[in-house]
Amino acid sequence: MLLKTLQKRPVLSGLILLLIVLWWGVPLWMYGVFGDGIFYASIARNLIYDPLPTIWDLKVSNALDPAFNGHPPLAFWLQSLFFVVLGDVYWVERFYSLCMAGWTLWGIRGCWRLLHPVDSHWALLAWLLIPVVAWSYANNLLENTLAVWTTAAVWWMLYSHLKAIALPWTLLGSAVLVFGATMVKGPVGLFPLATWGLYALVFERPLAWGRVLGRSSALVGLVVGLYALLFWASPKALYFYERYWRMQLEHSLSGQDVGLWAHFAVVGMLLEQSLSLLGLGLGLWLLGRWQGLSPKWSADQNRRALFWLLMGGAASLPIALSPKQMWFYLVPSTVFYALAAGAWLVPLGAAWRKYLIPYTRLQSLAQGVLVVGDFAG
Repeated sequence: MLLKTLQKRPVLSGLILLLIVLWWGVPLWMYGVFGDGIFYASIARNLIYDPLPTIWDLKVSNALDPAFNGHPPLAFWLQSLFFVVLGDVYWVERFYSLCMAGWTLWGIRGCWRLLHPVDSHWALLAWLLIPVVAWSYANNLLENTLAVWTTAAVWWMLYSHLKAIALPWTLLGSAVLVFGATMVKGPVGLFPLATWGLYALVFERPLAWGRVLGRSSALVGLVVGLYALLFWASPKALYFYERYWRMQLEHSLSGQDVGLWAHFAVVGMLLEQSLSLLGLGLGLWLLGRWQGLSPKWSADQNRRALFWLLMGGAASLPIALSPKQMWFYLVPSTVFYALAAGAWLVPLGAAWRKYLIPYTRLQSLAQGVLVVGDFAG
């Protein structure tokens, strides 16, 4: 499905495939990742190659953090399956992250198609142009797995709402996906809960607020119920989360960690990460003005872009409120900023496409890029 999407726009497809190869294909054959990524890979590997009493007994090594409780366990469980399938090879964590990137790209495409009929290429390209995305997926960070779950949660909540899926299935699917997101990295995985409210705010206005509050409240209750069921079924899980709350969440929220930033420092990080997208959009617009192009942004297109921008803000808000802020914490929110950027880039792309059609040489160049893209695929 994703490859069929890429074949529709040869130039953009060539750029997307090139970036995927450069960011994540080439590093597959390299040794070493960022320190946290090494720890996470070690924890996943130890679940398979080091005998432990239960899957709740996580450790980096016998000497270093033998009772790890720094993060919930779902990402480690999933990555451990890759060690089962691929064996004990040095590139397991990179291949795992490459799979997370692929599923996230698929999720971006899925979210785009719910509100936009065509041209998901711009959103895919925008996401790949964000520097932290390239770095994070090359270094096996937890945010890579978190983005898969949160993107899927937002997609399902929108899909079930737009397609009028039966309420029990809507709530159950949403609860499982939000629960999964929090099982990867705790409370920061809760931001998809804002999806229905933001959709009503942008598209439906006050008419839907009663339904939104009812559904959202039921969804919160179901997520809490899933945790209650987990703790009832597994005392080990309850003990793990008690330590996680005491030693990780309380410690981080108190501001005692080293290397912390001021509140809302993430806003500056976000602007820094957006420079490539701002440069692309501004460059296309200025060149277009010079050539007399007049891209048209409809009110409906602006509303869609605003919705994705607000979803990105909802994803960034928990980080902004926390005293512990790192630039790679932004990865799950970049999905929605890229969707917003894609929505604003589509009219620019359409204007340039009309402008370039009469130029035979440029058509030949586009065909050449298509050949390269097909060869790379």
